[in-house]
Amino acid sequence: MDRFKGARSIRWVVTGKSTKGKRREIWWEKKAKELDITIQGKWISKTAKENHPSKIKVCQVCGKERIIKYLYPTKNFVNSLNKTQKLKNKFAYSDFNAIDEIVKRIVYERVAGSLDRTDYVMNNTFWVALPS
Repeated sequence: MDRFKGARSIRWVVTGKSTKGKRREIWWEKKAKELDITIQGKWISKTAKENHPSKIKVCQVCGKERIIKYLYPTKNFVNSLNKTQKLKNKFAYSDFNAIDEIVKRIVYERVAGSLDRTDYVMNNTFWVALPS
């Protein structure tokens, strides 16, 4: 099988059972060992994330640069938040807010709403740190 398809575009996706797929798995195993990643569970995903040079990629949906870790909510999560949190301004999935930004906004609305003193919130804000 040629590594190119059509007009010289690279064939990025191959099946794991193909010759090329088996060679890629061997390459990933070698890379995982170099990075001290145990070969079990989602080891290829962990290896790919650790091996990524910038840890940033362009989102195929919104076109914005995004961190490759799981920092962004799913559409179902955003819909669920909008139903359960009864926020003044609903979240739009198309805004592609990171989860820590969403938490900050919910906390801000809750504290500002209960105190009705925006200046207090602005001067006494705490930030939620997500584990890396």
